[in-house]
Amino acid sequence: MDHLQEPRRRTSPRLADTVSAELARLIATGGLPSGVRLPTERELMRRFGVSRSAVRAAIGDPERFYATDAAFHALLYRLPRNPIFPEVHRAYVEWLQDHWRCMPRGAEYDRLNHAAHAEILAAIIARDPDAAEAALRRHLTTAWELLRAALPPALPAEGSRTR
Repeated sequence: MDHLQEPRRRTSPRLADTVSAELARLIATGGLPSGVRLPTERELMRRFGVSRSAVRAAIGDPERFYATDAAFHALLYRLPRNPIFPEVHRAYVEWLQDHWRCMPRGAEYDRLNHAAHAEILAAIIARDPDAAEAALRRHLTTAWELLRAALPPALPAEGSRTR
């Protein structure tokens, strides 16, 4: 197949989901280099054979970012090949979904998460478990602080109410 040939446009109603899933796969496998910006909209349109609106929906929707984030973490939970870890991840993601909607959002948070993920992935690829653990701990600490700030205040424990 000639690599210069213009790709056919896809007509699936879930194009953004397809593009988002492929981008998540490329990030998780290192197909998109660490710390490098995503290709331009035009490049993504050409690469996936989709419209500009499908590309924008795939990269601009916070729900898709969350799905990509969850996919990255799911990959990390599968790496040790312990069947319990993916189940822990599934349960955590299920609990986190409602709370995630209350967390701060925006391009700066996306860049922060992407940089942390890139650092974790680079350490894994370099087979440096100490660096991977340190990067993961920093990322999880930051993520927990963002989540904790978004959670509603806890009710006082039974018997600890002041009178």
